[in-house]
Amino acid sequence: MNDRINNRLTMVGACITVAETPEHRLVWEGNEPAEFGTAFNALKIEYAEIQTILASAGAATTGAAEAKDVAETTLENAAFVLARATALHLKKTGDLTRRAQVNFKLSGFQRLRDQELVARCTTVRDIAQSVTAEPGAVARGVTPARITAVTNAITAYSGLINAPRAKIVDRTALIRELETRTAALVDSLEDLDGMAVQFDGTDAGRLFGTAWNQGRVIVDAGPGPGPTPTPPPVNPT
Repeated sequence: MNDRINNRLTMVGACITVAETPEHRLVWEGNEPAEFGTAFNALKIEYAEIQTILASAGAATTGAAEAKDVAETTLENAAFVLARATALHLKKTGDLTRRAQVNFKLSGFQRLRDQELVARCTTVRDIAQSVTAEPGAVARGVTPARITAVTNAITAYSGLINAPRAKIVDRTALIRELETRTAALVDSLEDLDGMAVQFDGTDAGRLFGTAWNQGRVIVDAGPGPGPTPTPPPVNPT
């Protein structure tokens, strides 16, 4: 996550927490300037919506990447089992040319990615299909069920090859939206600054103003994605 966004949202969350504290809420709720309460509740709603976008941005690539990893492992394992059975059959029949095209260890599939993996698994599947009618093929493990399993795994994996890349594009769009909406959120907070100082007619009001100003300090959360800021409870009134 962009550190600038993260730091600003943490600051806004701190201000919301300050204003929601019971003793501070007594200062501004129902008191002049009344616009503070209206603007503050609008700020909370916008902050909650931004938190939803933030969560979506954080999860944008994870699900697709995990699904691809699972499909990849499934394809590798299914193709390996079928390849070993086919290689055994072709060794028994003396067809060393086609055997060389399917005679791979599991690592021979695991080291390939994307289209290269699909191409190798497709070759294994096609050669296996071509020998199923030969005597002894099924007995040696070249079964229709295993061929179907590889075909299904190829289809599933092929559909996910570009999914993480597409999700990265989605995440980029979400980050842009976060930047725009967070900037607008900070502008709204600046409007509240001008009203928060107007509660200084009492000791409680001055304490509120001091706490509000402390919440307005942007603390650098440091590099790296870090944890998603935990939003304070949002209870629009």
